[in-house]
Amino acid sequence: RNPEAVPPTYMVAVPNWISPDIDEIQSALQQLQPDYPDMRLLLYRFDFRYAIPPELALRAENVKGMLLMPGRVNTLGETDVAALNVFRRHGPLIVLCHHLANFNVPSVGLDDMFAGNCAAHHLYSLGHKKIGILVSEPPSSIIGNRVSGIENYARLHDMEVEVIDCGIRNGEFAPGKTYDHMFNYLQRKFDFTGIVGVASNSLSGLLNACHNRNIAIPGELSVVTIGSTGLTRTYAPPIDTVETNLPGQIKTALELLISGNHGNISLKTDLIEQGS
Repeated sequence: RNPEAVPPTYMVAVPNWISPDIDEIQSALQQLQPDYPDMRLLLYRFDFRYAIPPELALRAENVKGMLLMPGRVNTLGETDVAALNVFRRHGPLIVLCHHLANFNVPSVGLDDMFAGNCAAHHLYSLGHKKIGILVSEPPSSIIGNRVSGIENYARLHDMEVEVIDCGIRNGEFAPGKTYDHMFNYLQRKFDFTGIVGVASNSLSGLLNACHNRNIAIPGELSVVTIGSTGLTRTYAPPIDTVETNLPGQIKTALELLISGNHGNISLKTDLIEQGS
């Protein structure tokens, strides 16, 4: 491929998850494209087994700057940052969904602990004293911070917490495994009155398990999740959601990319009530 025949490009490199998050990023780029008439906004998928891909088609795609969402890992270490710095020699780079101020790497992401606080506060304000935390995604710093945010808020407000880990690992179909785990779990008596899902993508596993166990939402169990209302508004019932706002993260990262004033931004978020 002749790079000279390719328009100047901002690449958004993401793990090739089968995920509504990636679809939402693709949609956001399509909507933002008119704001960048002189640049092509390109979604580029890499093997999710890598935290940082070993290579990207930067020259072939005529990349002038990039956003990169790491593959899900517990933490990004010095080796990962060294790999990022190889790409930074080619042009400006902003990391998505992780916070790397300690490594002096520009990044934009959700304040995941604050999101966890918001979810727990929502249930507390409705009178819930014992809550569950549904861990239905592979282990990562993002999920860990959300769980910590929920647990810390609960501890400060004398709420009891039960963490339910569905044991999801990278590459597994999370909604299906979550359904199997929760269908079995709900067979026995549970004593929490509300539950927080740490990710909306796999929350359908819980909702369908509740439906098939004849557990009414919100009549017998209140549910709130952290995720995208673009997805949770389609659930039955629609689910109260601490909005991750991936389109807003993408827009902020692109603005940071072209400003030249690169730094680290943690976005606060809002809770959207939908009646669950």
